Amino acid sequence: MTSRYAVSPTGPAEPSPDRNPGADARTLAELRQLGGRPVLIKGATILSQDPAVGDYAPGDILIRDGKIAQVGEKLTSQAGEAVVIDAAGTIAVPGFVDAHVHAWEGQLRGAAPTLDFGGYLGFTAFGYGPHYRPHDNYIGTLATALVALAFAYVGNVDTVLVAGQVRKWRGKLTGHNMDAVAAQVLASRDYLFAASGQRADALADAGTAPL
Repeated sequence: MTSRYAVSPTGPAEPSPDRNPGADARTLAELRQLGGRPVLIKGATILSQDPAVGDYAPGDILIRDGKIAQVGEKLTSQAGEAVVIDAAGTIAVPGFVDAHVHAWEGQLRGAAPTLDFGGYLGFTAFGYGPHYRPHDNYIGTLATALVALAFAYVGNVDTVLVAGQVRKWRGKLTGHNMDAVAAQVLASRDYLFAASGQRADALADAGTAPL
């Protein structure tokens, strides 16, 4: 996923190697039925954030019993009957923690990227916020959680004060039909645009959900 507003100063990134959807599907099926087998993430560019571990390009990550057992180069011989994930063309990093996120605003993500802080408050907390229904809060938080999962965030500090009420996320992040979630996000955003009398910038007319 990329932001329509974010452009690399060095130009577009190199394309990833061609993927084999059939092989990826088989790998996913094996991961769902590990049965105690180790997992080998193979061929990634590894940015460990730990000088003692180091960085590798490319490198492998060997996982046993749900824990990282080894990070290094060419670990296939140590992996035994591991399920191998082809990670060529990807970057492996530790999970991030988002220290501040307003999860309830998930359906507004990217809608007004140029606002200053005062404009942001008018746009969200005092603009759309009073019109939020319980379902809008739910779908906004779900969208934010799924985006965080996609970007490898392992946790966040969530600020979910909506119209004087604090609601906590208690949903599951597995088994969602992403097309259905995207449709609900768009429906919620359209309702909020109409109910508040506010319109966002061009993204509001793009017809795409912020997922």
